[in-house]
Amino acid sequence: MNQKHVALILAALLFTIPMHAASCYPVRLGDPKAVYLTRDSFPVHADGIADDADALQQAINRVQETTHQGIVFIPGGKYRLGQVYAFRPDGREDEITILQPVAAVPRPGLVPVLPINRWRDAHDFIKANAEALPLQSISPDGTTFIPVMKDFRSQAPMRGYQPPIDIVRAYGLAAAPTNRPFYVADEFGQKTWKFSVMPDGSLTDPKLFDKEGEAGITSDASGNVYVAAGNVFVFDRSGKQIDLIEVPERPTNLMLGGKDRQTLFFAARSSLYGVNTRFKGQ
Repeated sequence: MNQKHVALILAALLFTIPMHAASCYPVRLGDPKAVYLTRDSFPVHADGIADDADALQQAINRVQETTHQGIVFIPGGKYRLGQVYAFRPDGREDEITILQPVAAVPRPGLVPVLPINRWRDAHDFIKANAEALPLQSISPDGTTFIPVMKDFRSQAPMRGYQPPIDIVRAYGLAAAPTNRPFYVADEFGQKTWKFSVMPDGSLTDPKLFDKEGEAGITSDASGNVYVAAGNVFVFDRSGKQIDLIEVPERPTNLMLGGKDRQTLFFAARSSLYGVNTRFKGQ
């Protein structure tokens, strides 16, 4: 996807802010230009049950209307956000759009954005990928969409997670054009599956691609597939392993990029790494 013309869709569903995270502070900072998402200023709950999307949006709006600094401090807690937001990677900090879900229909010419891995310990991995979801959130420029289940703001938690669990737990989302295979890691089964993509964003024609699989997956312009599973396994389009990239930390997500699109970036628990590759990204 061209970042200059395609809006990045962010599904903000349920997240916890642990106090030990590197981006968190153990005490409140006295920044006069910041906006603080606290109960004395906004109708926020932070209990993982009530929807806090409106409160967060009010805080973002206040930044836009007053400080214009783009800083919102969020106290530790569980925030259930029943909204889908979109922003342009090259846009201004205050260009954030709320996307309202619409009824799902086949959308030829648009690119679905789907989870690259799923944890399904109920042994329904294939069924979960093949399911046609009833709603879709479409990017403002009309080029991409995320399939979503029934309005998750009204759904009950699923084993401690708010639906849709596959988006909440995914290591990442990826564009899934209908003219090429889409690969999904079975995190529970530790395998990688190959699917065909339907115009409504559902997947069909499942084929076991390899018995390695766990987290992130990406592919290059030559059809080679990079699989994060302890190390980074590289397969050709037929499923034959052609390389193994040993890494210092367990990788979670993968992406080919850089000026020449020949750098494989991979995120790990504490760092972001990059390694040159022989093939260009898509």
